[in-house]
Amino acid sequence: MLSALTIKKKLPEEREAMKKKQHEREFSKIEIEKDGNVYVGLFKIEKGMITVNLNGIFKKTHVGNMPPRNFAKLLLSELVAEANAKK
Repeated sequence: MLSALTIKKKLPEEREAMKKKQHEREFSKIEIEKDGNVYVGLFKIEKGMITVNLNGIFKKTHVGNMPPRNFAKLLLSELVAEANAKK
């Protein structure tokens, strides 16, 4: 039986590290090939929204009728095009 004295509170740094690990687990890896280059991004679906991450740049929209992985690749392609247009 545990007493109240044996329960350890998490330090803010530990809580933040746990949140980051959970955040990373929520995302799935996707890849696309464009103009001979391979681009890797991450995506997740949550509450009817799809979020795609390309190097810290996010694109978020409602999930459509397209299969989620295909839709994520389409959004990743748009992010790549936007990033390349800024160069």
